[in-house]
This record gives sequence, structure tokens and C-alpha cells, in this order.
Amino acid sequence: HDYESCYSSVEGFWNEFDQIGQVVKDQLGFVPFLIRFPGGSSNTVSANYTEGIMSYLVQDVQARGYQYYDWSLSCGDGAVLSTEETIAAGCEPTDETNPTYLAHDASAKETTVEALPTIIEYYQAQGYTFEALDRTSLVSHHGVNN
Repeated sequence: HDYESCYSSVEGFWNEFDQIGQVVKDQLGFVPFLIRFPGGSSNTVSANYTEGIMSYLVQDVQARGYQYYDWSLSCGDGAVLSTEETIAAGCEPTDETNPTYLAHDASAKETTVEALPTIIEYYQAQGYTFEALDRTSLVSHHGVNN
């Protein structure tokens, strides 16, 4: 994520959003209604660029017809981890009924790709299923910190 670019201003956020939306539209034929903020809605790094921007954006994206999602479980791959570390971080016991899981899919995240089969098997053994988010999905939001 280029935090400086996307959190430099509300206009900067929407400019970057629209650019990414066009790439997605070129690939899928439409711009999805769901988003995840870089760093999540609870990020504090945005305050380094624009004080209070997240408090505004969480309202603004919804007013524009988008739904933002945060996560309740993660494999920790926002950091540089080995495959084994990603598995260890990603296979944490939970009693959540309907968790939202975060894993990144960037070219620099090869260890995530290697770890995901084990993580998926772990949660399936716990009785969980994996489904794509849609308009009926439980929405996971963090507390906004900026």
C-alpha cells in the first residue's frame, strides 16, 4: 500500500480508488461494491498524512454505495514471514462463529500462498467453511483510530 498517496487527502484516496477500480473493471467487467482500506479502518498510519481522514472515509465510502470490510483473523502476512511463521500465526484457535480472514495476494507474498493450504485445512478441521464476501455477509469493522 502507498499510504502517503491514498491517505494524503480524501481526493487522493478517491483518485487511487478510481484507478484501482478501473483495473478491476477491465479484468472483471465491473467495480465491486466491497473494499478493504489499506491498513484497515483502524489504521493509525493515515494520521501521518491527514488527521481524521479515516473517520470521514468510513462514512464516505458507505454513502457512495460501497461496503468496507475489516478482518477478525489474519495470518500476519502484512509483515515479512516465513511459510512456517505464516502458518503459526494463521492457525490460531478462535471461538468466532463467522470470522473474516485476512491474507494478502501480492507477488511478494509467496509464503502466504505456500501456507494457505495448511491454514485452510486447519480451519476446516475446526468446522469452518470458506465463502466469498457478498451483500449478505456479516460485516466486520474495526474501531476507527483516526
